[in-house]
Amino acid sequence: MLKRYIKTPLKYALPLLFIGALVLVSTTGCVSQTATTSANQADITSYPQAGQHSRLVEAFAAQDNLNPSTLSDYARNVQWLNDTTAQVTITYTVETTHYTGVNTYVQFPTIDAATAYFYSLQSQYPQKDPGMTYLPPYDDITGHNPTVARGLEAADATHYLYQTDNVVTQLADSWYTVNQA
Repeated sequence: MLKRYIKTPLKYALPLLFIGALVLVSTTGCVSQTATTSANQADITSYPQAGQHSRLVEAFAAQDNLNPSTLSDYARNVQWLNDTTAQVTITYTVETTHYTGVNTYVQFPTIDAATAYFYSLQSQYPQKDPGMTYLPPYDDITGHNPTVARGLEAADATHYLYQTDNVVTQLADSWYTVNQA
């Protein structure tokens, strides 16, 4: 029986060998890509090593963006205060009102550390935020819902504090009317 396959003409053997190689390459690529994708999602929430920016905070800051095509004088600036803290400042004008938003994102090594920091600021944010959502969408960034999501609001309704797992976010909004006379 083995002699029969050895005598098989090359015109049959080479295409089969080529098809077999294609199948092997295509399935190997798919398996590697899937493993890389899941590993990247798991890694994004891990606390960064010294000298590296937090990938989770970087993802939060990247999603903190408005649609500049509908706004005038739109400007967005991201400033890293340290490896685990980024501050995003957005300014824009709508008609005669100039808006400024400053959002600070801090990643802590654990949820407990983030919770301790969150509650240490509670006196500055005495009201529970009635529309509390975790901003930006945590599940879009990490691939899963947060285990901790809470929010507080300052009495002036322009400052907010959020905890989403091990990330604490402080939002500050301000605006003023531009005199066009």
